[in-house]
Amino acid sequence: MAADAGLPVAQEFIGALYAMPHSSLQQDYAQAFKWFKASADQGYPHAEYFLALCYRDGKGTETNIDGSILWLQRAASNGLANAQFVLGKYYGDNAFAALRPKLRNVKNKPDEEIIFGENIEQNFKQAVKWLGRAANQNYPDGQFDLCIFCAVGYGTEKDQIEACKWFVLANAKDQKLGKPFIEMLKTNKITFTSEQMSEGEQRAREFSKTNKISPNSIKDIYGL
Repeated sequence: MAADAGLPVAQEFIGALYAMPHSSLQQDYAQAFKWFKASADQGYPHAEYFLALCYRDGKGTETNIDGSILWLQRAASNGLANAQFVLGKYYGDNAFAALRPKLRNVKNKPDEEIIFGENIEQNFKQAVKWLGRAANQNYPDGQFDLCIFCAVGYGTEKDQIEACKWFVLANAKDQKLGKPFIEMLKTNKITFTSEQMSEGEQRAREFSKTNKISPNSIKDIYGL
């Protein structure tokens, strides 16, 4: 009744029930999309985020990447950490995909300088911008990914100590992701000295003293 009356919180909740594989309603992505859209059109960030995922993956609607980014940007601008992380990851993935051929070329010609180009550089900067917003909300996924960008210096100044800081903060909150993340760092030959780790831990302690924010986030829906 509340959803039918136009209450955005209720509309998002009904949409989530339709999207879940096991709930009181039979899973129906078309119905989920309908209710997410009704709620998102009223500016409700949770619905904006879920609607973006529907557009991204073609759940209950045609796949529409432009539409997905539009709604991710709205949810991210409204402060939802999930959206900030996914948006940052989107820009980062795009930049790395465009960069790989250049990296292969440099590998074959070691003396050749990597030239990012404006599009790649802008994508990296957007990635750092949105991951940074999620990270500063104490959202672990954003902190882990921001660690990488600080370590390699893409989209921001290269700073191994800052990279260590974000890793320490993220690992303290979600250690189950810490071990595979460490393996990923090793695979990409990203290492830290004991001095960098020590200074990074100090920065993490200072950050924690002044930043008591709990992430503005929502539990993701399995399968969406």
